[in-house]
Amino acid sequence: MEIEHYNPEMIKPEIAIEILAKNGVKMDREEAKKVLEILYFLVKLSVNQIVDDENSKI
Repeated sequence: MEIEHYNPEMIKPEIAIEILAKNGVKMDREEAKKVLEILYFLVKLSVNQIVDDENSKI
């Protein structure tokens, strides 16, 4: 899966690296960036599904 863009308003990869390191997970900036992109994609997908479900009840 290739992610084509990175939104600079997302959590910064450096912050994610720090949080993960505190929990014993090590990754570089590019890996953190990809993880954040996937997480934001999943959140957006989930929100869209909830909104679609709400709209279908109307």
